[in-house]
Amino acid sequence: MPTMTMKELQEKRNNLIAESRKILDKADSEKRVMDSAEKAQWDKMNAEISELGAHMRRMNRQKKNEARTKELLENNDLGPSQVGNRNNRKPGNEPVNFNDLVSGWVRMATGRRITNAQKKALQNRSAKINGREAYIPLHKNFNEVKRAVNVLTTGTGSSGGYTIPEGFIAALEVAMLTFDPVSAVADVWRTSAGNPTPWPTGSDTANSGEQLGESTSFGASVDPTMGVVLFGAYKFSSKPIMVPYELLEDTGVNLTQQLGTWLGERLGRIKALRNTLGNGTTQPQGIVTGSVLGHTAADDVTISFDDVIRLEHSVPRAYRMNAGYMCNDAVSLALRLLKDSQGRYLWQASANAGMPDLLNNRPLTINDNMTGTIAASAKTMLCGDFSKFKIREVGTIRLKRLQERYAELDQEAFIGFERMDSKVLDAGAGPIRHLIQAAS
Repeated sequence: MPTMTMKELQEKRNNLIAESRKILDKADSEKRVMDSAEKAQWDKMNAEISELGAHMRRMNRQKKNEARTKELLENNDLGPSQVGNRNNRKPGNEPVNFNDLVSGWVRMATGRRITNAQKKALQNRSAKINGREAYIPLHKNFNEVKRAVNVLTTGTGSSGGYTIPEGFIAALEVAMLTFDPVSAVADVWRTSAGNPTPWPTGSDTANSGEQLGESTSFGASVDPTMGVVLFGAYKFSSKPIMVPYELLEDTGVNLTQQLGTWLGERLGRIKALRNTLGNGTTQPQGIVTGSVLGHTAADDVTISFDDVIRLEHSVPRAYRMNAGYMCNDAVSLALRLLKDSQGRYLWQASANAGMPDLLNNRPLTINDNMTGTIAASAKTMLCGDFSKFKIREVGTIRLKRLQERYAELDQEAFIGFERMDSKVLDAGAGPIRHLIQAAS
């Protein structure tokens, strides 16, 4: 089935939005609430609207990451599945498919038949096969061989090399951002080492200058309120993914991309959970945990237009200029029904592919790790300058290929590791506020 283009997805989403609005407007014009059939139809349409929007954001981010990866690879003269020098393409040194090269080597070394593509890749590299041993010169030039090894390996472990194809990192970055919406709006910074890193804060908002009369001495000094936020480095793993040797042999499966996606999704899920609800003591501090009370809703099971406006205005004006909203997708359904005093809907669908929808003309980020139930004392919404939520990532993602540990099962395992911490950088003004429902 052909894949829909971004334009087609946008048109389909816009049509659904228009149709769902007709259902609401019909009930409003007749001064009644939607009946059960209308509500079911409206819920179904809005679920599809949400999924289409999420899919478009994923496609947009995928496109951006692929463009960025392509640029980096071109600057390094090495492709993710090719080995060769782009400036030295003489006979016998043409770029070849790395998967075909390695798979052909393994299959010949173990006495198996190889495909024509694998044979061509081996011939291009002047491979020498002697019984079940194989020697494959990746490049004619020794410096190019060293360069290829640096790109295509993460190092050598005590039980053998943990070779990781380069395509993994791009797949991990895309998948983690897709599954961690907080990282997409927070301020993410990387450090090379994981030692505790202090971030100083200061607030002088309570102090003011003074007017002096002629020949009058200035008064006593007043100091700003100083503080420090300490960032650590909590360690996360994807848990290992076990792969049978038979599947590794199958060149018809883009296993590199799929494994990278799975590992990225796993790391993305745990990071998203901690970046949202982490306790800040034995875990990173989540954005909900680090927020301060902005407004208490008038009701325990509903959110009104007034609640949204009061939450927004609880954010100090200096931070409100760059403020956005954040909530669970289930809560966003309730927000889509809200109207202002002129009967206009607060929720506005984005007209541009890949851009977030708007709530009261501000970007709305969907974060399903927040509560999806509007209930007594639940923190249902955030509003504020999300760039004040700092995520510290240490080094790079580390990937390992465990070749010997599960040898008795004839399997290999792939696992990813990352270290990070997160905190709301609050010097005392509360740049990120939450809406809490009234107690029952």
